[in-house]
Amino acid sequence: MYGTDKALRSILASQGNNSGRSKNININGNYKHTFDSLGKEMTTDLDYGYYDDQGKNLLITRALDVDNTQVGNTISLRGTQPSIVNIYSGKVDYIHPFSKALKLEAGIKSSYVNTDNNVRYMRDTSTGWFDDIERSNHFIFKENINALYGIFTASLKKWELSAGLRVENTNAKGEQVEIDSSFTRKYTNLFPNVGAVYSINDKNKLSFAYSRRVRRPDYDDLNPFVYFIDSLTYGQGNPYLQPEFSNRFELSHTYRSFLTLTISHTRTDDIITQLLKQNTEKKTTFQTTENFAKRRQWGASVSINKQLVKWWNLSLYTGVFNNQYKGLYNDGKINTPIEVEINVLDANVTNSFSFAKIWTGEISGWFSSSPSDGLIIGNPMGALNVALAKQVFKKKELLRLEPEIFCVQATSADIRDMLM
Repeated sequence: MYGTDKALRSILASQGNNSGRSKNININGNYKHTFDSLGKEMTTDLDYGYYDDQGKNLLITRALDVDNTQVGNTISLRGTQPSIVNIYSGKVDYIHPFSKALKLEAGIKSSYVNTDNNVRYMRDTSTGWFDDIERSNHFIFKENINALYGIFTASLKKWELSAGLRVENTNAKGEQVEIDSSFTRKYTNLFPNVGAVYSINDKNKLSFAYSRRVRRPDYDDLNPFVYFIDSLTYGQGNPYLQPEFSNRFELSHTYRSFLTLTISHTRTDDIITQLLKQNTEKKTTFQTTENFAKRRQWGASVSINKQLVKWWNLSLYTGVFNNQYKGLYNDGKINTPIEVEINVLDANVTNSFSFAKIWTGEISGWFSSSPSDGLIIGNPMGALNVALAKQVFKKKELLRLEPEIFCVQATSADIRDMLM
């Protein structure tokens, strides 16, 4: 800590130890029934997922003077952060061809999620361990989603047409047991989608697509427990997160089925993004997740997928995007309007090779000029990978070596000065 004269007054030394273990169980059962040879069929899926994560951390903090001599008692904080998630889901899909040119796909799905997070902290100020009630929390979250969808596809001369609608009903309840706080959400949303492909000739195709989509918060982001990095820095979930919704328009041109140029526009509301905030009174910094802003994105991309020669296949993608964010940043006291504009170049390439009958190889890489998540902007980063595989035991087994030999600027994200 520095004084007003910029002279060092004291030092806060923290030592953290974090550990964890997890176990997952996933079970799936499915059944398919074909009614006739025309393609009329029904499929049924039942799924169960169990996720058990057990986290532990120990934070030891000491205050030192300018001579590196300890002042006061050592403060220790010990926490256990168990997270148990049960997911049950079932769906039925049905395909009904009316003719060779007209087909209906329909289905129904229901899912139920139950998460239980009972976080416990204990504190020791060199006088013995005691429960830290302020930092402990027991959060239970239950969510039921019911969906119904239908999609019509039709072929008409040079046209391939599709139109569909999905209806989703969501019922969610969250409860913070320690502070006797709870919330309930019930809402129904419609998600239409349409598409059209026009074959100009044997070499050229034009396509258009529109869709409305939803992205729900991760269960970890909803969990309000505190995770300490050091004595002045921590992460914290947000149980009041709302889903984000996006509307995407896309226009594409494909040449000879290997070269595709795409122009797109996407508008997203209530973006789920990570934010860094400060508590001025406690002099702490914490990371949390909020519905920050609206985003408008314009993009143009080119993709190539072609077998250059018999033994060499190339897959290449590059895209340029302009992201415009607009929203309010709340520091706990006031709302500050923020407008952010970011230009991003993304690219990835995969070269696949086959030689000597039993050998295959791959050289692939990716690059992003400015990876971002809301207000968090990363430095340029990328990677290059090389893989080599050989078929052994009469081509029944595959031996594969895949080292990552190169990485570019995988630096920590920067927070740009965006307050306007």
